[in-house]
Amino acid sequence: MPEMLMPSSALFARGLDRSVAMVTDGRYSGVTHGPCVGYVVPEAADRGPISRVRNGDLIRIDIPGRRLDLLVSEEELLKRPAVELKPRTLGGFLKLYVGHVSASDSGCVMETAARD
Repeated sequence: MPEMLMPSSALFARGLDRSVAMVTDGRYSGVTHGPCVGYVVPEAADRGPISRVRNGDLIRIDIPGRRLDLLVSEEELLKRPAVELKPRTLGGFLKLYVGHVSASDSGCVMETAARD
């Protein structure tokens, strides 16, 4: 899960922290400014609506309600192909971890077998 300090700082440095919202599956530090929504998972990987967002689409962000709504008709969404995520080639422990861990929205917990 990437740290989003650099991208959010870049928005702030350009004066965009009041006019641009950043939505990501990454995590934010305590110094993030502006409307930034993190830990959005596994929406894009599961080929959900976020994977079909296009430039110019409107998105409603309801922070108290903990919701993101893509304001595009269901008919239009069905016409759009989901963005295909291409996983990186991993080896060793990271390959084991990625193959067995759950998403961060459920705690990123890796089940282990009990030892006798």
